[in-house]
Amino acid sequence: MKLKSLAMLTAVVALAGCTLPNKPTPSPTPIATSLTGNWEITLTSTTWPGITFPFGIYLTQTESTVSGVGSYVDEAFPMYCLAGSPPYCPSFPFAYVSPNVSGTVGADGNIVLTTATVGYNPITITITASTTNNTTFSGSFAITQTIAQTTTTLDQGPVTGTMIAPLNGTYSGTLLSSVTGNSIGVTTTLNQSGPTSGSYLQYSGSASFTGVYCIGSVTVPASGYFFGNQLMVRVNPASIPQSGIYLTGTISSDAKTIAVIYSSVSSSCSDDFASGTLTLQ
Repeated sequence: MKLKSLAMLTAVVALAGCTLPNKPTPSPTPIATSLTGNWEITLTSTTWPGITFPFGIYLTQTESTVSGVGSYVDEAFPMYCLAGSPPYCPSFPFAYVSPNVSGTVGADGNIVLTTATVGYNPITITITASTTNNTTFSGSFAITQTIAQTTTTLDQGPVTGTMIAPLNGTYSGTLLSSVTGNSIGVTTTLNQSGPTSGSYLQYSGSASFTGVYCIGSVTVPASGYFFGNQLMVRVNPASIPQSGIYLTGTISSDAKTIAVIYSSVSSSCSDDFASGTLTLQ
């Protein structure tokens, strides 16, 4: 029995002197989320119930880092100052919000985006959200201002985001004039590019119209810009100097339909207005 115990002790000591294989270091969890693309984001104020602030932003993700350029100045934040004229909003301070945002995304889909005004007493907008499908996210936002090292929350509430698919292809449809009651046929080919340094996604292409008041039919180059789900197309019919045709629209998240409002202006024709839906062919 003593010999058996001695043999067991010797085995334990021998194992203690061995170098065991190193435990493998776990690899970092890959970032499965892909936020790169054009987003329509809506902030819903809890300070002013019923007030929402939609804006477009193009996000670019590199691993866990996210950067973006948005259309704050032209869309969302000047509207903010019309929501009851809050005391911190003289002279549209949100007009000075940088269109550039920065942030991070975790392996779990958690997103943090921030941007701020420039100069003294900065106002900071922070979005904290999460996504499970790469095409939508939801969470909360907070707008804060720091004065003399004291930070005050100016507004907060829920936030939602929806990715808008690339706008490439030929769209066509029939619009109904609210002036003449006539039908206007529209076919336009759009090719997306950008965003530009001015924050907008751009596109080039062509547009064909039939039944246009005082013009008839015309096919012309088309160009314009958009951000989020808001679209603007402008064409100048060569047959009528100092004239223009405009299409403003709302793009569906899959970019298969565009709900548009049509207007034409001319120095030699009466103005015309129409609305309808263009569908990707």
